[in-house]
Amino acid sequence: MNTDLKKAIETIKSDDSLTCVLCKDAEIFTSRERGVAPLLGLIEKGRLSPGFSAADKVVGKAAAFLYAILKVENVYAFVISEGAKKVLTDYGIHFEFEKTTEHIINRKGDGMCPIEASVMDSSNAEQALAAIRQKLSRLSKRTEN
Repeated sequence: MNTDLKKAIETIKSDDSLTCVLCKDAEIFTSRERGVAPLLGLIEKGRLSPGFSAADKVVGKAAAFLYAILKVENVYAFVISEGAKKVLTDYGIHFEFEKTTEHIINRKGDGMCPIEASVMDSSNAEQALAAIRQKLSRLSKRTEN
């Protein structure tokens, strides 16, 4: 295991409120945001250079595609979906995990995560990013009403 991945894992395990940690050399990015929000934020800002290692509480297929866009080299997940494992493998991203699941469940615990569901038919990261943005837009409109 490389030192950046070790540092990311140690950091996320040291603070229960963290959901995502990315490390590369002296740079560390931490987030307490849920879902794919921290990864989308990094993509939107274009802040991350390739080669980071990430520790994440939950990695579904959507997050895996976003890690591919961010050109992350290593991912450690507490929980990872089967779809995420395939995406990370397809993009040549090394990954380790504690627990695997068929798919990520929604926050109510009564079905599939809507973001995971939105990328089920995506075959590449760019398609997935468009599907994620579209789904988040629909979800935010629904909560505004």
